[in-house]
Amino acid sequence: PGTVQQGHLCVPQICPPPMVPGPCECPTGTVQDGGLCVTPIDLKIDKENTPGGGGGHWFNVWVTNVGPPITFPAGGITITENIPANMTVTGVTGTGWTCVPPTMVGPGTMLCTYNLAGTLPTNTSLSNTMVVHYTTTGPGPFVNCAIVGVGSSVGVDTNPSNDKACAEVTGTPAKRVDVGIVKTGGTTPYCPAPYYL
Repeated sequence: PGTVQQGHLCVPQICPPPMVPGPCECPTGTVQDGGLCVTPIDLKIDKENTPGGGGGHWFNVWVTNVGPPITFPAGGITITENIPANMTVTGVTGTGWTCVPPTMVGPGTMLCTYNLAGTLPTNTSLSNTMVVHYTTTGPGPFVNCAIVGVGSSVGVDTNPSNDKACAEVTGTPAKRVDVGIVKTGGTTPYCPAPYYL
């Protein structure tokens, strides 16, 4: 361990720090990402259509850390909103959250950034929920998905299976119009001209 063969000789293995020889591995508690040893993290995203799944016109979106504790800088956590056709986002609210573009007529993608720094212990959610306000056109259904991302300075999310959350909503069915016509009125008798012998 700690050596590699070059020709007929065994020479010391040189690994980029902080990797350790035999073979080059990252220290315990870190994972390799692009030649760097970084902390593995596991962020989870959830989305619901209005509190309790009601029939309102906004989505609540929140991020939970289900991995080891993390420290993140401003802008270190992002959410990508995928807006379907016939859905319009009229605005996004929530302390610390900003989106580009701030509104959108779907289909399209919005990149939302959490502009506050902080720490997030295990099994703890960000204190600020992102709220996406929307309208729809047509009967639907409409599926809106969000994907959580993290900056490389924070670590690498090693569990992508919980990085995406979707919510399905129905739209407003087109109103049916049933037009009928009814003709009413009296009958005008036909009177022939008098007949004279």
